[in-house]
Amino acid sequence: MATVGEDRAIERLRALQVVTDTALAHLSHGDLLDELLDRVRSILGADTAAVLLLDEDAKEVVIRAAKGLEEEVERGVRIPVGRGFAGRIAAERRPVFLPEVTADRVVNPILLEKGIRSLLGVPLLMEGRVLGVLHVGTLKPREFTDSDAELLQLAGDRIAMVIEHLKLYESERRARADAERVAEQIRRLQSVTDVALGNLAHPDELMDRVLERVREVLSADTAAILLLESGG
Repeated sequence: MATVGEDRAIERLRALQVVTDTALAHLSHGDLLDELLDRVRSILGADTAAVLLLDEDAKEVVIRAAKGLEEEVERGVRIPVGRGFAGRIAAERRPVFLPEVTADRVVNPILLEKGIRSLLGVPLLMEGRVLGVLHVGTLKPREFTDSDAELLQLAGDRIAMVIEHLKLYESERRARADAERVAEQIRRLQSVTDVALGNLAHPDELMDRVLERVREVLSADTAAILLLESGG
């Protein structure tokens, strides 16, 4: 039989489920991570919440969204994987609890500036891949429990799914934009050949009009045609 505390945790997790389902249904309606982080703070009773995403090329986790730590987003905080609090979570791929935030345990000075006393973080995982880190913090010392860590990991799993869908959506959007750009270039190129075929009887005028079209197609300032002399 579930306890009152367990019932409350389940209800809060259901609330997060509603938010993530809404996010997946409206991916084109802007950034929903802020809303999710607000819900995470409420679920865990924390003062701050933040999502950092992994930059695989740079081997860093980069702040993507934050509540209570908005300065991190403004400054574009980047943490090397394996260093500090968030970097350690990304490297070890497991929850990490920091009962007392001190300068030797974190590399992000904003955590100290904001007076964060305790931190709990989990990796954002999708099919075994690390996408980033989710962490919450408090302005007063707090002993986060194993249940807190499990709840935050469940929330992290939901957020990881949203992030993965957002990445897929952005990739598809860029692919469509690239395809439209290529199609427009082909249409412009077609206009060049149409001009050429329609003015074969006037070579000088033909060259001028073709060069004008070439400049337009390539957004260039100059264009020139050089012909090879026979025997040259």
